[in-house]
Amino acid sequence: WTQNPTCVNVQPTTCVDGSWDVSFSCTDDCLIPVISGATCDCTEGQTVTHGTSCTWSQDNFYTCTNIGSVSCTSGVLPPNPQCQYTACSLTPIVGARIANPMACSGVNVAAGTACIWEAEPGFSCVDATNGGALPPAGFTC
Repeated sequence: WTQNPTCVNVQPTTCVDGSWDVSFSCTDDCLIPVISGATCDCTEGQTVTHGTSCTWSQDNFYTCTNIGSVSCTSGVLPPNPQCQYTACSLTPIVGARIANPMACSGVNVAAGTACIWEAEPGFSCVDATNGGALPPAGFTC
């Protein structure tokens, strides 16, 4: 058994003419793993009984595969989510600021978000990756 089995119809049995007078069955429980970047609506790190359904969702700033509903079947869960951190860190630049702070705020910016930098008053800046012009059209992570 991979986890604690769940058994039904467990009671004293007697062999009668080569057969047991009561039949019982057991199924394994499933361990819900702890996955960095994904959250499960079942308690991670705990077991669930055979037939229990749980739903995985990806956390902010992660891209995951194998997300959605899974069911415990005799101690086996479908493949676990595989997650990758996909956010970009916003590193402050002396003399520059984000021109679109509603889209680009906080320490991390979600993948696919375009951020536009501009020079602060009293500064002039260049961006070597954008032909020397600032503000750049934006960058996308």
